[in-house]
Order: sequence, then structure tokens, then C-alpha cells
Amino acid sequence: MELFGNGPLGPGGFHEGERFLGAREVKTDETGNAPFKMTFAEDVRNITATATATDADGNTSEFSIATIVVNCAADDPDANTLDGVCNTGKTAPCGRPECTLRAAIQQANAGLGPVTVEFDILTPGGAAPVIAPSALPTIEALMLLHATTQPGGKVVLDGVGAGTGASGLRITARDSEIKGFAINPGRGRRESYLYRDRQPTSARSRQLA
Repeated sequence: MELFGNGPLGPGGFHEGERFLGAREVKTDETGNAPFKMTFAEDVRNITATATATDADGNTSEFSIATIVVNCAADDPDANTLDGVCNTGKTAPCGRPECTLRAAIQQANAGLGPVTVEFDILTPGGAAPVIAPSALPTIEALMLLHATTQPGGKVVLDGVGAGTGASGLRITARDSEIKGFAINPGRGRRESYLYRDRQPTSARSRQLA
């Protein structure tokens, strides 16, 4: 597997391999996953990384879609939606540039997408983080929103602060995927909803596995 650092989104919705960062040999499990750690010679906290995978027969994949890591439960907007980096201009409790769920959606919608959004929010005692945003932007770019990546496997999305009747997650991008959220409905709602292609789909259990 080879990793690359990238600037703006390339043609066709994928980043190109602008700058080689490093390579690592990994072995996947039966599901195709291969957890790994790498150390880089440069600071890679504020770049968009992509990867290619080459199998034992020399077949190389296309570039992966970009990954954004949400590291703060705050509701701050992105500082610059044209730079291809999720960064509110503040510092997260973990000491890294702050990336919020709102900023991640804004970056994807501005042209960074399609993206995978993962979560690594520092919380006291490792409790599930609670994100209580005002009304979030509609998800217009293909997004794999995986709260299962948060240590503990869950993120709580609390709609109380979004305003009466507001939508928590509204999706118009086809083939998007949402996992691992516990959704608390906001004021004026008796149950939680996901909106896809402008049609509401009830999530009565309020749990998205």
C-alpha cells in the first residue's frame, strides 16, 4: 500500500497522488480490512491523504477517496471551504487543528467529496461524544459517514439545539452511507428522521448501526 498527500480534488471525484508519503506492506483480513500505523518524516496532520493498493500479482487499485477525521464535537464552520482541508481555524482538545462535523460536510459539498468521514473525538473517560449542532448543511456530495470509527463505536447526534422542526441529517447525494450514530430528535419531532433524495426515511430506533 502506498500513501500520497494531495491538494485540490482531481478529475472524476478522486484525488491524485501528488506527493509520495510512504509505503507499507499489510495483510488484509477476510473482510478486506488491514489496520496499520505509519510514521512520516513530515507533518501530515493538515493534508488530504489517499492511497493505492497493489496485490501479490502486481494489480494496483485506483486512488482511494479522501478521508476526513472529525476530532471535535463543537459546531464551528470551516475556515476556508476552498482549501480542501477540514479546519475551523481553532485547535481541538487533542491539540490538532479542529475539524467538526459541520466543517467536514462543508468541505465535501465545496468540492472535496466524495469523502469518508471518520471520528476521533477525545472525551472524558472515553464516553460517546455528543454533537449538538444547529441545523447542519444538507449532504450534497457522496459521503461515507462512519461514526463506528469513533473509539467506543458510537457518536450521539443531539438535535435539541437545531431549532424547532429542523432536520438533523439531510442527504441528497446518492450512495451515501451513515453508520454508528445514536440520533436524538429535536424540538417539534417525536421521532428521528433521515432525509434521502428529498424523501424522509424514519429511523424510529434512533440507532444507526
